[in-house]
Amino acid sequence: MCTYIVHILLKQNLLSARAKWNRCESIEALKYHVDDEFSSVIVPLVTQRLIEDVIKYFKSDPWRNLVRLVKEPDVIHLHLYVETCIHPYSLEKLVVGALMKNGLELERRIDHIYPLDVPPNDHYSLHVIQPAGCRAHFGIAPRFSADATLLPMRGHEGKELMPFRDEDTNDFLRQFNFRKVGKREEEEISKYFESEHWKGLYEIVMAKDYGHMHINVETSVHPEVLAKFATRALETGMIGWPSVRMAYPGSRAWKVQHAKSLYIINKADGKKYGIIKFLLSHPEIVFDMGWIFNSNVLVRPSTKPIQRWPGSPQYEIGPPIKGLEEFIRDRIRENACILLDERDTDKIVDAI
Repeated sequence: MCTYIVHILLKQNLLSARAKWNRCESIEALKYHVDDEFSSVIVPLVTQRLIEDVIKYFKSDPWRNLVRLVKEPDVIHLHLYVETCIHPYSLEKLVVGALMKNGLELERRIDHIYPLDVPPNDHYSLHVIQPAGCRAHFGIAPRFSADATLLPMRGHEGKELMPFRDEDTNDFLRQFNFRKVGKREEEEISKYFESEHWKGLYEIVMAKDYGHMHINVETSVHPEVLAKFATRALETGMIGWPSVRMAYPGSRAWKVQHAKSLYIINKADGKKYGIIKFLLSHPEIVFDMGWIFNSNVLVRPSTKPIQRWPGSPQYEIGPPIKGLEEFIRDRIRENACILLDERDTDKIVDAI
């Protein structure tokens, strides 16, 4: 698909222009760079076919349907699946540009999460892409391949684009007999959000070492009720803690932009599990509260895993940020990760 030139011939110009790209907008303080270990790597060049295929994708039905659905009021979130040889940071710039061509600007950064529990060359994630003014957010799951340009890919349930609507979440929640919450229950729920388990969330988030994490509970309380208590705790409860002041000097109250009741489908067992996805604007972080229904308790730390990520059932922790650069380097070695320069990106976006 691509023309290849030995890296050593291009070390002074191509890599300095493309590979040493300072990329801090989405991953704080993370820089992509190339050093001497790549002296024998073969570098794929951007071809006209690649540019044409990318333009074609952003005019395709999966992308046009995503732009349409993300604006619909009953859509909560969407998953988009693609196969590509484009560097994830370049892919992000293309997505942002394509959205802007459709009148959609993002209200927050895009997080990058590489796979933990699947083969290394499997699904990556451009995680929580939230257009301003839209209720829905979406994620893109690219599979990197030297044989692809930018193509639709069949993901979960064989779908290229998978929307989750209110009716889907309501169907999932309908199976549970949630407890009515009165004054006594409110007092007990409030105590949970002052517990060591809840405080442990802040310690993990503030370490800033991981791309994503879940704090898991067992509960008989409706997730919308839990979301209200959690939002109040996040916005009022932590600023006095010394560890928070150290991690975020001069912190004002944390601010929750969105708290969305959703469900996820576990890859291992195929079962659906409830989550509440919290999108904060200050600090700009995303985390999930996973929950398992237990009619015998109001709310307590989970004794069972949900995602089966590393950690305990109470805290399931995504891949460490420090491993992201290594993951991308591995894709470069496989010729499955082409970094576009600004001219290539602008040319594509202008043609969309």
